[in-house]
This record gives sequence, C-alpha cells and structure tokens, in this order.
Amino acid sequence: MQSIREDIYYGVRMISKNDKERMRAVCAKHPDCDWEIMASKMYRDSAFQVKTYNPTHKCKNWKHINKAITSSFIARRFLDVIKSNRDWKISEFRDHVNIQLRAHVTLSKCRRAKKKAIAMIDGDISDQFKLLWNYCNEIVRTNPNTSIYMKMVDNEDHDKPKRFQRFYICFSTCKEGFKSGCRRIVGVDGCWLKGLMYGTQLLIAIGLDPNNNIYPIAYDDVEKENLDSWAWFLDHLKFDLEIDEGVHWTFMSDKQKGLIEAFNNVLPFVDHRFCVRHLHSNFKRDGFGGNTPRDALWKAAGATTTK
Repeated sequence: MQSIREDIYYGVRMISKNDKERMRAVCAKHPDCDWEIMASKMYRDSAFQVKTYNPTHKCKNWKHINKAITSSFIARRFLDVIKSNRDWKISEFRDHVNIQLRAHVTLSKCRRAKKKAIAMIDGDISDQFKLLWNYCNEIVRTNPNTSIYMKMVDNEDHDKPKRFQRFYICFSTCKEGFKSGCRRIVGVDGCWLKGLMYGTQLLIAIGLDPNNNIYPIAYDDVEKENLDSWAWFLDHLKFDLEIDEGVHWTFMSDKQKGLIEAFNNVLPFVDHRFCVRHLHSNFKRDGFGGNTPRDALWKAAGATTTK
C-alpha cells in the first residue's frame, strides 16, 4: 500500500469506468507504460479493494514535472535516509530523489526538503533553548553536587528575554572521581559544534584514570573560542578541582586561540605542555615532513633531561 501511494505521486491518469463502484488509473505521462491500478467496492461494504495492480514502470523518459511532489512530501518520504546521511550534499540528494521518484525535482526543493526533514528529526531549536533551565534543574536534582553554570546576555531588542551564551557542567561523580584517584594532569581542547547549535564551540577538560584511560572531567558550550570563553571555563574548572595556586598541576593543550593568555590570567603557576601530535602537524605544514624530523621530535618529547 505504501508503494501504491508513492506511485500516485509520480502522476496518474484516470480513465473510463470510474464511478462510485470502481476506479481505474494508468500512467499519466506515458500511456504505453504497463503501470496500472484498479479498485472496486467490496461486497456489502463501502470500502474499496485493489483488485489489479502492476507496479512496474517502463517509462523511458520519466523526468517530468510533478507538482504533487512537494518539499514536505520529499522530507517525509526520505526521512530515514536523511537521518543516516545528514552530511549529504544537496546535489547528490537531488539525484537520489529524482531516481527514486522518477520525476524531476529542483535543487531548491531538495534543499527545503532536507531542512524540513532535519527539523522533524531534531525538533525546533527555539523550543529546546526554552528547556535549558529545566535541563539544569533536572541535572542538579538527579546528580547532587554537580556544578552547572549558564550565562545569559541581554538581547539586542531589550523587550525580548535574555539570550543564551555559555553553558558549563561538571558532574559530581566525574569531579570527585578525578580528585580521589587521578593524577594532576589535565588536557583541554575545543572543537566546533555543527548542526542546530549555530556554529558554537565545545570546550572540554579530560584527565587520565589509574589505567591510563581517558577520564572526562568537565565540558563547556561557548559562543566562540577566545580569551574570555577560555578564562570563564578555566575559572570554573579551577574551583571544581580545588586548584589553589596550580603548583604540581600540569595542563596540556594544542595552543588554541586565547588559551595561553587565559592560563596566564587564571592559572599562572601550572605547568603548561603542548600536544606532540599537533606539534608534528605544524612541522609537516611548514615543510618538515618525513620520518627523521618525526622521530627526533618524539625522542625529544620522551626525554627526561635536556641533554
């Protein structure tokens, strides 16, 4: 029945003998096509039953315009496909739609369809932002002693409510577990958040557990990666991990924008180290590729003395 409903969107032509008792339809664009469906009313019932159905299309030139194929129909029809291929290029998605629907669909219609499908998958972002305070309260209720901070800023239109800017969270179990069983080595990094977060960035702090596995400590969603956002993140992290002056603490990073200045302002006495893998990437970018510079760099990184 699903395939019958889809075929109707491809274009049908109602022919003779269509009345209250029976209906018959064939391919609208190509009368020689074998596609056909016929239904008649059931005995002693008002419902119709499909008696004949040939789903095979033999149309050679099927790229026709069909106004019944709207962006909303495409979004519903290919919802599961888009869910598994969110990074699908619009041109490739359009070609897939054209082949599957056997009709010509424009690039702009496919773009609108993909946007509607993602909205159906993820929901309305404005409604999700309205639930942030409920989310914070629920985390505090279910995870006592969890550190959670959210910063709001004034909207350009002062008649409107404040606008979300940053969000910091450090779960109580992660916080207490790190302080009780992990070494004082913390790695910080940042990455872009794609999709509905409008290009914001995620800042994260991780440690090493006694088995040398990655141990999550805290994370922060910020508007961009700069001195102010890093200082805000490190200030809350310093309070959660009970770092006084920072002596005997080591932080590792890959020289993110504004991070070194933030360390100088918030944690000036910690040992600051850089990721060797990122340093090697900088080597290759500057033209020092090959195994010899790489091996020398890793030997220097693993050395315990300066000689």
